[in-house]
Amino acid sequence: MTQQIPASLGQAGPKAPFLPSLNGGRAIAAVLVFGGHFLAMQFATQVGAADIYEAEQGRGLTDQFMFMFFGIFIPVPINYFFIVSGFVLAWTWHPGRTATGFWRRRFGKVYPVYAVTSLLAFIGFGLVANFWHSWKVLLTHTFLLQAWTPDQRYLLALNPVMWTLSSEIFLYLLFPALIIVFVQMPRRALQITALACVVLAFLLPYLAGQTFDMRQPAPPVLAPLEGYDNAFSYWFTLMFPPLRLFQFALGMAVALLMKQGMRFPGLPIALPIFAVGLVLTNLYLPVEVAGGAGMLVPLVLVVAALVQRDVAGKRTGLTSAPMLFLGKISFSFYAIHILFILFTIVQVPVPSGAWDRPRLWLWQAGVIDTPTEALPGWANILLFFTYLAVTTFAAWLLHRFVEEPMNKIIRGRRRPQPPTPPQAPISPVPANHVPAAGTPNARDTVGRSVS
Repeated sequence: MTQQIPASLGQAGPKAPFLPSLNGGRAIAAVLVFGGHFLAMQFATQVGAADIYEAEQGRGLTDQFMFMFFGIFIPVPINYFFIVSGFVLAWTWHPGRTATGFWRRRFGKVYPVYAVTSLLAFIGFGLVANFWHSWKVLLTHTFLLQAWTPDQRYLLALNPVMWTLSSEIFLYLLFPALIIVFVQMPRRALQITALACVVLAFLLPYLAGQTFDMRQPAPPVLAPLEGYDNAFSYWFTLMFPPLRLFQFALGMAVALLMKQGMRFPGLPIALPIFAVGLVLTNLYLPVEVAGGAGMLVPLVLVVAALVQRDVAGKRTGLTSAPMLFLGKISFSFYAIHILFILFTIVQVPVPSGAWDRPRLWLWQAGVIDTPTEALPGWANILLFFTYLAVTTFAAWLLHRFVEEPMNKIIRGRRRPQPPTPPQAPISPVPANHVPAAGTPNARDTVGRSVS
């Protein structure tokens, strides 16, 4: 398949301005996901005193703080990833690219890391838990089909967070056809499309949650349902690939609207809207809607505001060198982080009653009296940053020795681009102006992609 993308987008050349703030935002989103999974360890809580992800008494103070802080941000990071994915792919697309070339680049970017972490998970489950996944699970994950079933034996097997890549691959397959349609749309049609994405993202999960249930006997629940009535609602609302199309297409529509010259509110307006949206989503929206749709509008406003600052050459806290580095390795970080948590949780029940290996090791070393006691708050915080540091180092190794080299090999040499036809002189634009599609801009010479 060699579909050509219409020349109506990007007539100024193949490069688009680099968006460092979105890259730094990936780092924050990845850490929020990490924190949401780390709190399952509950180091500062007596083993068995509080259930994971259930708001109840019995947690240690630092565990309660983590539960509240990371719990508040649960609707943010995954939605951010899907919105930014659609935005960046539309923002950086240029004429002359083919569907097969696009798919090859995406495959080279994500699949090697996915394959390595899935293999590590397979070996880890076998050696640590003495549990070897079946060939059916391996086949499902090899072809990234796990997100298409609500059965958690497949959905969350091996590397459980990689259901997101299963959904993302579906969106990558659709993107060449979507971009052909989207670039032909005038501004009003793109605005209607963006609005429809938001409305449908709210409506469909709610109706499904009110209408469908899982047939009995239900498959086993390997991960907490976090307030959902049943496993079907949990899967359909959060993980069913077609529902993630709304976030992805919304990002695409906003990117093309900005390339057509549409302005969005700046950060002084977008950030308060984000904060209010976070409160309203957590306090008032039903769980079926809160996880996937509640923060769509606030998030897309923040994304647009950050892009406008990047294009105008204004710095944000997300553009520092450490944030750019963490953003660069964020996919590897996201792919590897859960393995450190999974394989340091002891498979219960065990004779000692331990829940996690750090407390088991401390008890065996004589540091604590029992392997089930709550650790001091300072130890909980220390363990949090220890896990974070080890995961970051592992992510850098994965990025440096798997993601980058395999990406280069699979992508192959880039074909030389045909020379850009000369453009007629145009009048200067203000420094804070977002260039419309086809408008040359000096900053367009920075053409690196954060995708």
